[in-house]
Formats: sequence, C-alpha cells, structure tokens
Amino acid sequence: MKFKQYLNENFYIEIPEDVIDPVYESTVSGQVAVEFEVPKRNREKYKKLNKKTNRIKTFRKIKYYKTTIKPEDRSFENQPRYADKKPICTFQQWLCIDSKKRQSSHNRVSYGKAANGKWYGWSHRAIASFGIGDSITSDSMVKDIKRKIPYKIRNEKDAEWHSIKFASAVS
Repeated sequence: MKFKQYLNENFYIEIPEDVIDPVYESTVSGQVAVEFEVPKRNREKYKKLNKKTNRIKTFRKIKYYKTTIKPEDRSFENQPRYADKKPICTFQQWLCIDSKKRQSSHNRVSYGKAANGKWYGWSHRAIASFGIGDSITSDSMVKDIKRKIPYKIRNEKDAEWHSIKFASAVS
C-alpha cells in the first residue's frame, strides 16, 4: 500500500485488491506499511535555459522525506534531522500545521492548528504549543488576566487564543 501526503493538503492512497482493511490486516511480510511523504527544505537548485529570452533561470528541486510516523504522532522530539542537527523539513510541514495569519496587516503566518490537535504559535524567536488540558502557570509567557493562575486550557477556542497571543508576544 502506498500513502502519500503532498503539501499538507491532498492525500492519495493506493490499496491493493487483496487488502480489505488496511489498518488491521497483515500481509505476508507483516503489517501493511503506510508511508508518508513530507516535503524537505529546498536546498538544491538547478538552472534551466529560458528559450524565449535566452537567459538562465534558477529552479528549486522539491524532494520528499519518507516516514512511517502518522501526523497525529509527530512532535518536535521525533522530527527528522541531518547529521549536523539541522532539521530535514520545516516544523510546519512536519507537524502538518494548518497555518493562519495573525492579522490582515501582517503578511507572515504565525499560528495554526496541527494534526495532533494542538495549536501552535511562533515567530523567528520561539514556538509554543497549546492544547486542551495544558496548564498555564505564573511563569508562562501568555496568561489570561481574568482567570486565576494556575489554570488549564478548556477548549479549542481558548487554545487558539493562547497561540495568537504567544505569536504576537514573541514577534
């Protein structure tokens, strides 16, 4: 079975005819392997000649990192890295974050919801995750002044609010 993920939006799946239930069914070689593809950072470039203008144009190669880790099980700890400790792919692509803009005046995306159910807020300095049941203490960067500290995040809207406030606080 082949399962591909392209740019966090479209999912394509190919299941052989002999597999009825791909999640629980075993094949001759063991469990059915589900393979995800995450776009790598664009480091490699190639040049191509534009025939109309006779100029050389630079393009980036899009390569994919193959993994068997489901998007719901991904975190910063299991993010793939090169030997020099730099990440293979961006954290937004690894965590499958559905990014949103903070305000209409900003052109940068700075918060969003990941496939694991948590809301993330970030800037060039820091990143933080907020999920239902996470506790906010006195040393947290973002606090709701109307609530008594320590408190827990109650719902999705509360987690989203904390991620927006964190993104604006660190930018």
